[in-house]
Amino acid sequence: MGTITRRQATLVATIPLARHLLLTGHRDELADHARFPLTTSTHRRRRDRVLEALTEWGHDVSGLDNADGVAVREHRTRQRAERWTGGCADDLPL
Repeated sequence: MGTITRRQATLVATIPLARHLLLTGHRDELADHARFPLTTSTHRRRRDRVLEALTEWGHDVSGLDNADGVAVREHRTRQRAERWTGGCADDLPL
């Protein structure tokens, strides 16, 4: 895994905060700064967090992801679907 700079760590840490309604006006500026770590970082979870936020905020991320990232997310989606049993919390055997 590559090393993360303080700036990248701060960027990734601020993404959940930018989901707050009072901070939505800062999302575009944050998105502009987020594009650089996506092009240089190899840390899958950090990349996923940034990509999910950009997608959620309506930004085009098609050129920012790589084949490995897409494959990992598709694999996780399949795993979650396989674990889903169709039940709900009311059906717990207690």
